[in-house]
Amino acid sequence: MDAARVGAGAMLDRAHGRGPSSHPSCLSVARQLQAEVGRWAARHRDDDVDERLAARRARWEEARWQVRHVIASEPNPHGDA
Repeated sequence: MDAARVGAGAMLDRAHGRGPSSHPSCLSVARQLQAEVGRWAARHRDDDVDERLAARRARWEEARWQVRHVIASEPNPHGDA
């Protein structure tokens, strides 16, 4: 997770023209990635699917994946109890 956080932060710093001293929060990285997935899905949707609906579904699936990934990869703060 730490490598992904640092890599995503560096990517967003370059995209937004920020210096290395201003690191985005995990929440802003998650939102940015959800927005990118939504834009991609809207551009690559089938002709019979509404653009906004395709973007909304893709953003939801990305958010769900992010939450599941964090839960699966972060250690239990209460131990193995």
